[in-house]
Amino acid sequence: MATAIIIPLYRPGVRHLLLLKSVLSASEYLSDTVIYVASDGSQSDVMWPNGSIVRLLDVAKSLGIEMCIFSFINQGGYPRCYQMLMAHAIIHSNPNLFHFIDQDDYCLSNRFRGRSPVLTQASSYLVVSGSFTTRFKHEIISEKLAAVLETPAPGMTYSAPRDIVDSYLELCLSNSAAENTAHDFVIFLISKRLGRLVAIPSVSMLYVQHEENFIGYHTGLRWLYAKLSNPKAILTRTLRHINLINLIYDDKRWVNNERLHHSNIRSFIYKIIIKLG
Repeated sequence: MATAIIIPLYRPGVRHLLLLKSVLSASEYLSDTVIYVASDGSQSDVMWPNGSIVRLLDVAKSLGIEMCIFSFINQGGYPRCYQMLMAHAIIHSNPNLFHFIDQDDYCLSNRFRGRSPVLTQASSYLVVSGSFTTRFKHEIISEKLAAVLETPAPGMTYSAPRDIVDSYLELCLSNSAAENTAHDFVIFLISKRLGRLVAIPSVSMLYVQHEENFIGYHTGLRWLYAKLSNPKAILTRTLRHINLINLIYDDKRWVNNERLHHSNIRSFIYKIIIKLG
């Protein structure tokens, strides 16, 4: 089965060598695989140590894996970078299955194991500090609890079949909101709408949480504060997501028929936002 692994990097450097090595290690038992790595933006010059890329390419070749490395001159942002790599992969290797990796993620040995070519799958992951001290395990939201206004897990753990990716790219061509919204959220919506989303409870990734970053779902008062601290931005983003869901579901009854959030309280707040919009 032909497989594509998509990895956009912003200003990649030495620390991303470990990321790519983890991908190669986890890919050892895959066949007919191409890894697509891109540096996105004019300020994203690749500053790898001398000879490191050559060695990585040699290791990939020894594993029967092709690795393609790009540098995009015009910064398009993560959603657009993912789209460009997906479109190129379809032309270049015609894959049946896509895996997505983000730049602060490290693959565990089971990252690609047993992923389905017909279902979109996402898994739990482990959050670690910059020194790789374990912080917490982020449990994936099961497909039964998955809600239309939140992703069940970040896109770094996603695997998506070709026809879902085709639908996603077609939607991006016709809808600017889809094009500019995080790829994992849109792919999740398409997959949920088709009943083809599956949760994998086991941990398959490490996410490095740097001091300047925050990962995971806000809880309790912190979530409410995040909403109230910038209500205009929250309202704009939520309404954009609502318009996307209307388009994908082709039916506004989802507001009453679908779970809006895994938390009933947050679902109630989102319903108020929808009415205000």
